[in-house]
Amino acid sequence: MNCVYQGVHLMSISHDIESSNVFLIARFFIAALAVCGNAIIILTIFRSSRLCTRAYNILIAQLAVADLIVGLGLLVRVIATSILKLNPPENYTELYCVSVAAITVFGCQLSQLTVLLIAIDRLTAIKWPLDYKNKDPFWYPLRRFLVCGFLSCGGLGALYINIDIDNHIPVCTLGGKDIRGFAPYWIAFSILLCALIFATYGYTLHLLHDTMVLLSYFICYVCPFVSLFFGIIFEAPELILSLLVLINGVTMGLNAAVNIFLYGWKYKELRVAMIDFVRGEERQRELSYKTDGCLSIQHSRRKCTPSSERTAPPFELAEGDVLL
Repeated sequence: MNCVYQGVHLMSISHDIESSNVFLIARFFIAALAVCGNAIIILTIFRSSRLCTRAYNILIAQLAVADLIVGLGLLVRVIATSILKLNPPENYTELYCVSVAAITVFGCQLSQLTVLLIAIDRLTAIKWPLDYKNKDPFWYPLRRFLVCGFLSCGGLGALYINIDIDNHIPVCTLGGKDIRGFAPYWIAFSILLCALIFATYGYTLHLLHDTMVLLSYFICYVCPFVSLFFGIIFEAPELILSLLVLINGVTMGLNAAVNIFLYGWKYKELRVAMIDFVRGEERQRELSYKTDGCLSIQHSRRKCTPSSERTAPPFELAEGDVLL
């Protein structure tokens, strides 16, 4: 009886940390940053006719959707924790605890799968540029989005395996012994994805001499996961496990907030379009034909060339793009 009480007391320490005002404010800020930043990227890409013609930009939009879902999941967690803080129950159902974390888990799986697809996409563009150039910019990313969504939904079902709907637990956390059915799946999924992403992206970024994306992924996702992995394998105390789960939840939000700025700021075309969207000037950057037949960009001072002498404008590579 004393051991049970001591375990509950240790678990409640992590629960008190999660429900503290400082932690709630920090988590809310990260969640809001993830939601707003990724929403801007999504709107920027789908409002620009130029960005929508590249399959790679659609994959970035898919990543933004996944990271936006992670941000929404964190907001749900903040709201649920704040409500329960005002009126704390004596115990929780396993179904409630799992469902509160379900949105974040789904978004995280979709995000990791999308990062893998982006790595494969970049490698394909470098190794087989002619074949990549002929890919349809609509169906090519759409098929990959459906595959990622299906796999993420399947993984979400693993979250509900081995839970007892009628069972009540004193502390609501996925790190407790009461909710362990998800741990084997999450370990297998994360190890496989980490290996594939590092192998594919590592080789691709080696060719491009750019390691910022891989470094961010390593800090925000791999390091926290490895800590949780060893905690589960070596059967760490309940307090340690619950704290590791808490840290992983926060770093997922950081990854969702930072990831999109890495991709958005890294590529010049997307960066310019995003800045123009925020300023409300995205329409002014679109290429248009004037009535006299001269190709121009609004608000730019370019000498007009007669239609008989005009040639197609040269293709300009955005910073960080691959020559296709």
